[in-house]
Amino acid sequence: MTAPLSQRMYSHAGTDSALLTIQGIAPVTILCALLLSMAGASLIYLASTQQKLLSAPLHASARLAAAVAMTGGGVAWHVAAGTGAGIAATLTTWMLTWVVLPYLAWWRGAPASTRTGTR
Repeated sequence: MTAPLSQRMYSHAGTDSALLTIQGIAPVTILCALLLSMAGASLIYLASTQQKLLSAPLHASARLAAAVAMTGGGVAWHVAAGTGAGIAATLTTWMLTWVVLPYLAWWRGAPASTRTGTR
């Protein structure tokens, strides 16, 4: 019987080339999960009518791309960290992105079309 992936990933059983491939996949998977989750959350924010980074929100098709990216990010987090930690990492990445983007818009200054009361 074969050991679970998590045990094979961190075991030190010599120079087995398949083992080295499995060990090298975790950092890349985490990076992909992070980037996909952040891209999906960013697209959701930018497609919202309340966003302040762009002068007009993205087209509704951006929401479909966001759903695909967020799902891919969630699956990648699950593969990299397991079920419980993957769910927690996915939600944390989304929340962090959704908190940072409005502050980024504030820091940049609102686009001219969204400003009110300018002199």
